[in-house]
Amino acid sequence: MYQVSFSGCWAKVNRAKQHRDALEGYISETFSVKSNLPTLGAKFDTESGEHIVYINRITDLGPFFDNVAVFVGDVVHNLRCALDHLAFQLALYHRDGSLTPQQERAVQFPISDSEEKFRKKRDRYLGYIAPEHRTIIEGLQPYHGLAGRPDSWSGPYIHQLALLRNLSDTDKHRMLTPILAVPWSSEFFSPAGDDNLSMIINQGLNQHVKSLMSGQPLHLGGDHLKVGTIILRATIPERILEHEVDMAGYVTSMIHLADGRPLVPTLDRLADFVVYVLRQFEPLF
Repeated sequence: MYQVSFSGCWAKVNRAKQHRDALEGYISETFSVKSNLPTLGAKFDTESGEHIVYINRITDLGPFFDNVAVFVGDVVHNLRCALDHLAFQLALYHRDGSLTPQQERAVQFPISDSEEKFRKKRDRYLGYIAPEHRTIIEGLQPYHGLAGRPDSWSGPYIHQLALLRNLSDTDKHRMLTPILAVPWSSEFFSPAGDDNLSMIINQGLNQHVKSLMSGQPLHLGGDHLKVGTIILRATIPERILEHEVDMAGYVTSMIHLADGRPLVPTLDRLADFVVYVLRQFEPLF
């Protein structure tokens, strides 16, 4: 017989948060090194009369992306495990701590996108859990949507459990989670030492880069952002560049999932919901 204990569920959530904090620190540390940032070049186009700012250098950050993806896998694995641990403890609670090995293997926390799919999984995975607890789990399923709960997200809406399942399945069974470093802002240094000019170009750069976020964003992990990519053409009253400038500033980035969702805030959203799920059974703790 087992002793019913929900401490393992919380231990998994806490471990996920530790990985999340380590991930945030790793990202910050990596991009605090200037040599890891894409650099800007600048030149004057005599035909159009425009000053052109373009990507001059991109550092190969392949190992960085892999490491970030491994961190993501660690976070989502622990969050997903917390839910399965919850289901197991609920089964023990209902069965007075006694399950056969075959029964143990059958217990999981299902995540379903439709009521029909949930009904099939309910009988398979929740058969040893009390009916009132199955009802709570059913009410948390993705096909209920927001269900009046406060929530925030970026990009198209996806329920927290559905996204957690998708990320977990990809990392566990297929490949590392694809990660993008999406340009978010730029820092331009005026070759003429004109602070006002730098401010004007920086505003233009930042507005241009952010406008791309509403469509198909430039990113460092694929083909959209590469050496030579023009990110701004600016018509300025006076010509300030007599020669092409190889080093005119830096591009700073934010780390996103492949679907454009900001990475760390999205992981926080998932963790918050897993905590919410556990709290539904707090009277049993």
